[in-house]
Amino acid sequence: MSKILIVDDEKQILSSLNRLLKDSFEVVTCDNFNAALSALGEQDIDVVISDYNLNAEMSGSDFLNVISQKWPYITRIILTGYSESSIAKDALNRASVFRFVTKPWDDESLLSVVAEAVKRSKIMKKNTDLLKEIEEPSEEITEKISELKAQMKEMGKEKKVKFKDKRYHLVLLAKSEEGVRNIFKIITEANLNGFYYKPRINIEYIIENKKDVIVLSACASSWVTNL
Repeated sequence: MSKILIVDDEKQILSSLNRLLKDSFEVVTCDNFNAALSALGEQDIDVVISDYNLNAEMSGSDFLNVISQKWPYITRIILTGYSESSIAKDALNRASVFRFVTKPWDDESLLSVVAEAVKRSKIMKKNTDLLKEIEEPSEEITEKISELKAQMKEMGKEKKVKFKDKRYHLVLLAKSEEGVRNIFKIITEANLNGFYYKPRINIEYIIENKKDVIVLSACASSWVTNL
């Protein structure tokens, strides 16, 4: 069951929201920011609903901004008795708040907002996990390529090394815009200086332009899979 953290210094508000949400979600309530941060560090929270104006040193948008930095996949909702647009703008801009809900709220509308927030959190968390899975093997490949380059330098053959003198298919993936630019450079070099009409990419040139580039190969005997 998805977990919702509610932060408000009014016990009546905490009780009302708990009654409204407990049938559909697991609810955690806190009456101050320090307790809320402890809960976030100890539990797997999907959505945070925070009052904007707690009796504390920081505002609700400050608190949610901390969450956005440490736990960006958690969806954040501001709950407040204020209706001024300036407050809503502050919360949206500083903490990337998902929704701005005023007191008193409409139960059905709030339930719908929380359900949407949970869906967003699940997607964000899945994307974060997938990105980690992509980055981990990329770091391993980069490390092994660096080791290979060091060995080539020691042998004095850095510009003449051949990998079994065979052609292999490579797949290049970009992790950022800089990675896309580096892939364009690699492909351009391959087409301009390849063998006749068949593009060729030198390992040395890939290493020189490897930043934010993931190198993969489906060929079992290629230099990539044998690193």
